[in-house]
Amino acid sequence: MTLDENNICLIREMDSNEQILQWIKKNFDHIFLNELNNRCTDENVWPQKRIYKMFSEWFDIEINSMIIDLEDFPVTKEYINLNKKSNLLN
Repeated sequence: MTLDENNICLIREMDSNEQILQWIKKNFDHIFLNELNNRCTDENVWPQKRIYKMFSEWFDIEINSMIIDLEDFPVTKEYINLNKKSNLLN
């Protein structure tokens, strides 16, 4: 399934793309669960045995080192807990 929008995950700055990919491999399941939840909230249909290989087949990973805020108003952050969603303003 192709979505009209992609999600962007921000992580701390790292020295190389290799380090970022290592971080993603270590933390992929949290990202995977978030993506599944965005597509379908019925957890019964989610794959129960999620592995990094499946994650990398289902999703594209794009690493970008720069984000530019072009607006003059505060950025809205959405903190996601898989059981609860809330928006917080900076």
